[in-house]
Amino acid sequence: MIVRVKLALEQPEYSALLHLALSEFRGPEMQLHYILRKELKRRGLITEEIRASDHRTVIHGVDNGSK
Repeated sequence: MIVRVKLALEQPEYSALLHLALSEFRGPEMQLHYILRKELKRRGLITEEIRASDHRTVIHGVDNGSK
């Protein structure tokens, strides 16, 4: 399931995000996704396993009970 989140950024934050995204050849939305996943993994809140059979990534995280 994919959930969309709306996020308000101040201009300096957005400019920094855009600068970083362009330097890493991503769009700003994908850069935010990358930063968020990296931080959630660092904190041990999600783990990833790559299924070799179909090259998909499965993300395991905290289940908040919502569906």
